[in-house]
Amino acid sequence: VPYIHQEESRPYPKEGQIPTDLEQSTGVEREEVLANLVGKERFPHDGPFTHFGTKENPAIVYSGYKTRIMGCSDNCERAEEPGFRVWWTLKTGEGGHCPECGQFFVAKPLPECDMHEDP
Repeated sequence: VPYIHQEESRPYPKEGQIPTDLEQSTGVEREEVLANLVGKERFPHDGPFTHFGTKENPAIVYSGYKTRIMGCSDNCERAEEPGFRVWWTLKTGEGGHCPECGQFFVAKPLPECDMHEDP
């Protein structure tokens, strides 16, 4: 993913124009914008799950931090409610299950990523 090290080389909008996502994004959002420009996905948006995770065959998620906030709406009883999610924290390198439906997840570090402290 290309990275702009110098503030001078960062693109800025012309005077009187609204900045684009590239011009105004920072941090992880900027990483995502730059990855999209070269045809890569920094974070999967459609979900990485191909099956209902179990302890024997967990659903794998990735994180750039020591913990990850998880949101599940899979087979949860109240999933029909608009916007329903069950939220909990999952430590990277460990497994955990959705307290509502029991789906089991394991969080792994993102490839080529230094593990950062939690934001």
